[in-house]
Amino acid sequence: MEELNPERHLSHAPLAQVLFVVQNAVQSPVTFPGLAKEPIDTERDTAKFDLSFFATETAEGLRLSLEYCTDLFEEATALRMLEHYRVLLEAAVDDPTCPVARLGLLSDRERHLLLGSWAQSSRDYPPAAMRPVHELVSEQAGRTPDATAVLCAAEQLTYGQLEARANQLARCLRGFGVGA
Repeated sequence: MEELNPERHLSHAPLAQVLFVVQNAVQSPVTFPGLAKEPIDTERDTAKFDLSFFATETAEGLRLSLEYCTDLFEEATALRMLEHYRVLLEAAVDDPTCPVARLGLLSDRERHLLLGSWAQSSRDYPPAAMRPVHELVSEQAGRTPDATAVLCAAEQLTYGQLEARANQLARCLRGFGVGA
């Protein structure tokens, strides 16, 4: 840390925001005469990292848990990440020779929602609506150049400004040799 001297923020850990822990060490039983012991799951009110994944080997199998910063993630998002990891692990066990990049993350239910229910549209769009976005923005800029096109927090762009920035970016990309 002293060598790198990164800009420090109290809002996150300086080296990493994600922790991944695999707890698979064999626990030898410790006994004390006259005493019994049992593990206790403890609840914490604060997360040390933005995300902490825990995979713990138990007699029943692998136990997955997740600790997350509630300022950054909603519970539903954290649960989806945990579910994606579970699906990834199951896919790896089912086909151990498959490269990780080709393993799936979506459960059958989520895949059905994304590719089925949510992706279905009964709307028929006229051929004119199937044009590239930059053409539609350019046309709108010609009609209403001072109308608001984009809002982001306190910043806004009119259609005229959006088209000017898009054209500037396009010229820059062409200058670097980017083509169709």
